[in-house]
Amino acid sequence: MCLILESNMVKANIAENDIECFKYIMIDYYKNYKYCNGEHFTGNINNITCEGKIRIEDNVIYFCTNDSRLRGNNCNNKHGYEYSWQADRFVYHIAVNSKKEKNIYRTVYRNFCVVIGKTYKSKLEKVGNKIEKGLHSYAEIPGKSFNEKIVKCIIPKGSKYYTGTFNDKVSYASDKLKYIEIIS
Repeated sequence: MCLILESNMVKANIAENDIECFKYIMIDYYKNYKYCNGEHFTGNINNITCEGKIRIEDNVIYFCTNDSRLRGNNCNNKHGYEYSWQADRFVYHIAVNSKKEKNIYRTVYRNFCVVIGKTYKSKLEKVGNKIEKGLHSYAEIPGKSFNEKIVKCIIPKGSKYYTGTFNDKVSYASDKLKYIEIIS
């Protein structure tokens, strides 16, 4: 994500109050399920309610089922099931042995691991009329995309930030960002 400024003359602001903003995040399947090889799961994959067993091969997570609509990338050992689907953005609402998915997430654009409730810091780097480094976020709730989740964040009072656009949407780049809650 690269924030585009109106011009290269734009200067950073200092947040006088907390600023509400939003980000896309995604489930980190590998960290959530890396110790679940052979465990039974229930869930929703590609809008299909299903169940089966989890298989991990070569650091790749597969969800093995008998539903022919879920034949995707094949793993070698399907734990006796016919089909397997590799973990991707179409896998969601997975429960393993009646435990709901863990809250380990990654940012969509930089694949950075984040924890809800934690505040992160970054350098802000401006190159011409672009902010190349910083914690990027949207000013308004972005449209839902595939299986990404939307998290409400705040740019804490006292943080440095820029306002610009990303994908034609008003957006921010800041030196601090707190992840507050998953909203969808």
